[in-house]
Amino acid sequence: MKRRFSAAVLALCLTLALLPAPALAAEADGTEYWVDMSAGEAGAMLNAVAAKSESRYMVFVYYDAATAQNPVETQFRSSANKNKHYIYGYNASSGGSLVDALAPLFGGSTALTLPVAVTWNPSTKTCIAKDNVRQMTIVGDTGAGINGLLDIMKENGLTNGSSAPDMSPSDPDTPAPPD
Repeated sequence: MKRRFSAAVLALCLTLALLPAPALAAEADGTEYWVDMSAGEAGAMLNAVAAKSESRYMVFVYYDAATAQNPVETQFRSSANKNKHYIYGYNASSGGSLVDALAPLFGGSTALTLPVAVTWNPSTKTCIAKDNVRQMTIVGDTGAGINGLLDIMKENGLTNGSSAPDMSPSDPDTPAPPD
């Protein structure tokens, strides 16, 4: 009886040893990399970007969750958590429009098609703002969709995503400035 129990415990240990470590870490790490913002928080951040005074590395998505094909749930939120990139988001259907705060980033235009993506790199003082980001999703050779937001992030040197919500740019986990 003692040998059977020992054999069962050993078999269980060997089975667990075969599991990839990142899979176990992902379950233990309860970090949510998608950061929902209020209208006030998002507006203040966008105004700081327009004034070139925002100090955080920033990836922001303005979206409407009331649409039939919600790109946030299917694309951006899952990408943020999978790649461990902090991404800030604001849901247009939760009240409070950001069109006025976004207009300076779009050359004064208020005719924007959601979702809108804004990236800000404080090291280079570069803002890239694009609307209709869902349409920027492309299909690669393997047939897998590629999140267009990742292309915008890469274009602005933000391959690591935003600064974490509780960190300043001098903190060690803040994305490194572009080379």
